[in-house]
Parts: sequence; structure tokens; C-alpha cells
Amino acid sequence: SHRKRLNFWEQFLEASNKKNNLFTNHSPSKDNWIGKGIGMSGVSLNLVASSTYCRSEIFINKGDQELNKEMFDFLFRMKDEIEHAFGNKLIWDRMDDNVTSRIKAQMNGVSYFNESDWNKMNDFLIDVSVKMKKAFDKPVKKLSDFMKYNQ
Repeated sequence: SHRKRLNFWEQFLEASNKKNNLFTNHSPSKDNWIGKGIGMSGVSLNLVASSTYCRSEIFINKGDQELNKEMFDFLFRMKDEIEHAFGNKLIWDRMDDNVTSRIKAQMNGVSYFNESDWNKMNDFLIDVSVKMKKAFDKPVKKLSDFMKYNQ
């Protein structure tokens, strides 16, 4: 499965780099995810591919559960504004029992094992990652400013 994931990410990055520069400086991974910073430490834009779904997510992990939930709640208060900018509803996954939290857009019923799914997965991930980056730019900047002044 490591080789299959590496092959998936190689072809994904090639397809993505033809359409935008969001992941231009990324190397393919053997992991089921790739990620990039979006202007604040502990908050990243991750793409995940599995045997049953693919998703784009804003991943919150400062290593402190209470702080992560506070950051998630701060963003959640801007939910309507964020979803309007994104152009669709998102899945707000606070994950109360976990250290981390995430906000995601997910496509089910696809697999990186199935090469016939790759174009569909590429199109979805490229589209939603660009929309997420744009939708979260200002809210993450506000969150970063808030954290600086409230620590």
C-alpha cells in the first residue's frame, strides 16, 4: 500500500501543479496524507486519500487538547462566513475525545487502490483544497491574531 499511495500522490501532485501552485513545493508521500501550512503554526491544510474516501481538511493540532478546541470554536463562530466563501457546507469535526480537531470536505466511495478513481479524486481534491485555502485565509489570520493577544 505504501507504493500505491506514493504513486497516487505523484500523479496527484502532477495534476494539481498543472492547475494551481498550492502544492508546488511538495514531494509525494508514502503516507495517506499530504499537508501544507496556511499561515499559522498548528493549523494546516491536509489532503487525505484512503481506500474508501478522499478529503481536504483544515487540521488543528498545537499539541494541546484544550487549546485546539478553543481554536476550533473560534473558527466555528465564523462557520457561516467560511462556508459562504467555500461555496458549500463543510463537516465540522471538533473530535472532543481527541487532541486534534478538523474541518473537512469529503468524497466517499473512492479508493487510491483503484486507479480508475484517481481522476475523480484529483478533481475533487484540487477543487476543494483551493476553495478551502481561500475560505480559511482570513479566518486563520484572525485566529492567529487572537492567539497572539490572548496567550
